[in-house]
Amino acid sequence: MTEQPIREPAAAASAPEKKEDWRSFSAFLVKLVLIVLIFRTLVFTSFNIPSESMMPRLLVGDYLFAAKWPYGYSRFSLPFNADLGEGRLLASQPERGDVVIFKHPLDHTDYIKRVIGLPGDTIRVVGGVLHINGVAVERQRVADYVLPIAPDESCA
Repeated sequence: MTEQPIREPAAAASAPEKKEDWRSFSAFLVKLVLIVLIFRTLVFTSFNIPSESMMPRLLVGDYLFAAKWPYGYSRFSLPFNADLGEGRLLASQPERGDVVIFKHPLDHTDYIKRVIGLPGDTIRVVGGVLHINGVAVERQRVADYVLPIAPDESCA
């Protein structure tokens, strides 16, 4: 009997295993990107507070997550502003006091504001006092808000 050299099975299997690892990793990345796109399109997305208009509750630079479904979907809800036509799908009206996020019609920047008027309301500011449908909104004094300033920030 002659001795046969022993072949190492690990060496032969290592090349296809690396190829399989690359394929499975690529498939994982594609699935992950699709899930994130669907989630950000239909469920929640994040926004950054760009200005002082929502202070003192929301500060410049704060991040918030916004639900996408309460007011329906429009072309601005989709990635790359894909055209859905005019209007909204599954639309509903916001309520007074809700925080809403919308795109400016001219420059398409995000605006984050609080709803004070509903369709059909007349909104006026007379002498610094807000009037809704001719009735002045009562103002209540609350404690002064003290904004802490970091040593590397300016006061202006």
